Amino acid sequence: MVDINERYFRKVLRGIVEFNMFTDDDRVLIGLSGGKDSLFLLQVMKRLEKELPFFIKLAALTVDLGFQGGSYEEETLLHLKNYCQHLDIPHYFIRTHIAEHAFKGDGRNPCATCSYFRRAVMSKFAQEEGFNKIALGHHVDDAVETFLLNLFYNGKLKTMAPVRFMDRSSITIVRPLIYLRESEIEETLSSMGLKPLRSPCPIAGTTKRSVIKEFLRGDEDLVSNIVGAMRTPEEPLELWPKEPRRHQIWQLFEEFWSK
Repeated sequence: MVDINERYFRKVLRGIVEFNMFTDDDRVLIGLSGGKDSLFLLQVMKRLEKELPFFIKLAALTVDLGFQGGSYEEETLLHLKNYCQHLDIPHYFIRTHIAEHAFKGDGRNPCATCSYFRRAVMSKFAQEEGFNKIALGHHVDDAVETFLLNLFYNGKLKTMAPVRFMDRSSITIVRPLIYLRESEIEETLSSMGLKPLRSPCPIAGTTKRSVIKEFLRGDEDLVSNIVGAMRTPEEPLELWPKEPRRHQIWQLFEEFWSK
């Protein structure tokens, strides 16, 4: 197992306790892409399995999105399977054609499409195999970037939830790394000599998320302030009211001019 920095592990424990992520007899399916975040998450979950005061059962699932020339080869799959075997965590693998759907048509928002269908595949597998929770490797940088993406490009105040129950599947998504910085995960893996797999996505590093990531780079105060803004405020929000519909606007005009 990777020797996880105790300060970083305490951050993980804080998130788990604060958001009540796990309970006794949970069956947890870990999303394992082979990237740095999922490799670290696997290590964290194994340690939690041993140290939590109750029983949880773990397994890992790798979903091949089907990128042309970027699918998981047998050697890569064997590497992930051996990695899981070393941690005594069962490993499953599913091939899909999600990438074809993501880049079909104008392909204006392939990241959201990939994420949606990958989560759907994982949820279906979890249901069929009796898992009640899916653990994903998103960290606080991911949450902050998502918050700004929604604000800048969708006009919404919305981010990743540390815990999210999905009504349609009755599966709960948990993000145990939600209080960790991306740099802290990179530091841990680097110190142990673990090499994550390169993303097979053809537009990796060129997306709107990449622009946001560069915007935030190196400004610790900015990230901390945005995390604070993502919290439900104690004081009333000083925001504009909901935009009225066209018929409501005309009604407001009539009421105003009839004063």
